[in-house]
Amino acid sequence: MTYYLTEKIKGVSRENIEKAVALEHEKVKLVADIPKLIDFLIFDEYEYRQEAVDKVLRPIEANEVLDDIAKRLATLEPFDVAGIEAACRTCAKDRGVKTGAVFHPLRVAISGRTEGPSLFHMVEYLGKARVQKRIKRVQALLKTTTA
Repeated sequence: MTYYLTEKIKGVSRENIEKAVALEHEKVKLVADIPKLIDFLIFDEYEYRQEAVDKVLRPIEANEVLDDIAKRLATLEPFDVAGIEAACRTCAKDRGVKTGAVFHPLRVAISGRTEGPSLFHMVEYLGKARVQKRIKRVQALLKTTTA
């Protein structure tokens, strides 16, 4: 645990770590839980859980939803929780789908998981550039695994 916290997070500001922990604070039971709960928030290299990919991202419409929400988030100003939530809900409404059809693919694309902190707070924490990068990363991953 000590090695993980001292070696793995070199170069990450204390403020960013504190914000990441705050997002997941409800799930923390032991200090030892923290690294595995926040790793995807801190580091851009994280694992996609296979069950999350298979369940949420394999349907063909998931990629279309990710394209749509990526475009909406790219132009969003200010990039804050309220705007992010509105963009996601509007995307679902415009596509004629339930909000989960937007929320779930976005969550898995940016975290690799089906669970985690509040989606909109997580998106705001990661920031526009990192969210866009993560969506592109998962779309590339999906192309290589379905080809």
